[in-house]
Amino acid sequence: MFFNSIERGSNDNGTSGFNDQHQAPGYFPAGASKLNYSVADIPAQRLTHVIYAFAGISPSGECASESPAEDRVNLPELLKLQHRHPHLKILISIGGASSAARYTNATSTSARMRKLAKSCVQYMTDNGFNGIDIDWEFPTAAQKQTYSALITELRVQLDAEANSDGQAYLLTIAAPAGPNNYKNIDLAHIHPQLDWINLETYDFTVTSSKTTNFVAPLFPAKDDPVPHSLIDRSAVELAS
Repeated sequence: MFFNSIERGSNDNGTSGFNDQHQAPGYFPAGASKLNYSVADIPAQRLTHVIYAFAGISPSGECASESPAEDRVNLPELLKLQHRHPHLKILISIGGASSAARYTNATSTSARMRKLAKSCVQYMTDNGFNGIDIDWEFPTAAQKQTYSALITELRVQLDAEANSDGQAYLLTIAAPAGPNNYKNIDLAHIHPQLDWINLETYDFTVTSSKTTNFVAPLFPAKDDPVPHSLIDRSAVELAS
């Protein structure tokens, strides 16, 4: 699920702005073939964007393939899919569930952050993607400004590439829906840099939770032990 599905553009004065074009993005995991699902099965006519998950971050702090064998199959097929459906844009999602430590290392200094951002843009262009999705799970309270700085640096590098080759490049994030995590993201600061925000509307309850409850609750159930932990409430609070 995603929210704030509006596209970043330019106003008459050249500054960033948003228009009212709604998006219908879908994530495609590199290992989908293990579930007997391939790029050819993607309902491209129903989507505006496909977000390929994932690229990773190398120990040296650069964007790198996470699944080389799957990528060799999937990436050419994604380009073929886009050729058959010219309206479709393809993004690369960087990170994933085990990405926190790598992001922490790669953003520990301004120089390392710039190196990461540049390598992400290089990986994007080398593989024919139309944009970048950042899936850092999850920034801590102490990393709130670091996360904002990374998004800003990525936008700077993407705009520099756009000015160089004349192409427009997208930047999105996979934002956590849980209040304990989204409070560590300064949306007021980063949303002007983004084209839209994808909301991770699951894992409200996990195996380590002390109370049994729904994984992806849209609205509160009767006698809900945690009525504040909901997709609906998270979307409203994040968008406000």
